[in-house]
Amino acid sequence: MNSDSPQQRAGIYVGEVNKVKYVIHFITTGTGAFVGSIGGRLRLFYSKIKSCKRCKECGYAVNRGVVKTCLGCFLSGGIVQVEYYNFFSLEPREVVNTAYSLLEHGFGEYDVLANNCEHFATLCKVGEPRSRQVEKVGHAVTRRLPVLITAP
Repeated sequence: MNSDSPQQRAGIYVGEVNKVKYVIHFITTGTGAFVGSIGGRLRLFYSKIKSCKRCKECGYAVNRGVVKTCLGCFLSGGIVQVEYYNFFSLEPREVVNTAYSLLEHGFGEYDVLANNCEHFATLCKVGEPRSRQVEKVGHAVTRRLPVLITAP
């Protein structure tokens, strides 16, 4: 994503059909919170996802939970940023199968801190739901907590 844009989405690219590239990802609708970065500082943001017209390419209109959309809908004007993992990663077929299974069976309720799009993507990719963005915010808060408690 563009560094000026606080919202970063995580999803799993699942292939191309009839020249349309598809991504399975986990979203929330209505008012929701997300973690992002502006100027290198992590922040918690709140947003309202607006309803939109049905996509002519993939048929997507705002929905809740695990969704399959074209790459254009997933990016919403942003750019692709590939995430590399220096640790264990599942085989590509298993990653895609997990994403399709969660598309069919769901991934629970969206929670910005405990169950967000990055948790979804890392569960598919490495078999464990994690969010580096949430972990960074947690570390930043913990480091500053004593200062916040003792400040007059």
